[in-house]
Amino acid sequence: MEEFSIISVPLVDLIHGSFNEMTKEMQAEVLEMRGGPEWINFVFNPFLNTHLNYPLNDLENVLTLYDSKDDTIDCFISCFEGVPVGCSIVCSSEAYSLILALYIESDFRGLGVGESTLDYIRSISGDKKVYAFTFPGNKDSKNMFERFGMKTQLMVVS
Repeated sequence: MEEFSIISVPLVDLIHGSFNEMTKEMQAEVLEMRGGPEWINFVFNPFLNTHLNYPLNDLENVLTLYDSKDDTIDCFISCFEGVPVGCSIVCSSEAYSLILALYIESDFRGLGVGESTLDYIRSISGDKKVYAFTFPGNKDSKNMFERFGMKTQLMVVS
């Protein structure tokens, strides 16, 4: 059986540090998917602006969803047989956990790494409701969330 593990890392390491290449790969892949550019512009970049003072574009103050002082941010690196192959960012409050990003490198998809990461996030969330962002062009992600009993609850149309 393959070995799966999770490493907790500071958000700044995921964006600026040793794991930022993985974050860049995630963003590049997402930009090619239907709904991906909107996720980058209206969710991911404003999140970084709020939590890192890291301006990535001109969309300052588009969302204030992540500015609560009571929320915690957890960043994880998913490892397969000791090799970092994915990353995730989770924003949690007393009532819920929101999976802002869950990315697994393409060569390691279909091996259970994404499912193991989601299972880990759900386990540390305890009794809290777990929400996640996904978009129409990411059917694999949507299908994985649905296998865990999660259902689409909101669609943004433009």
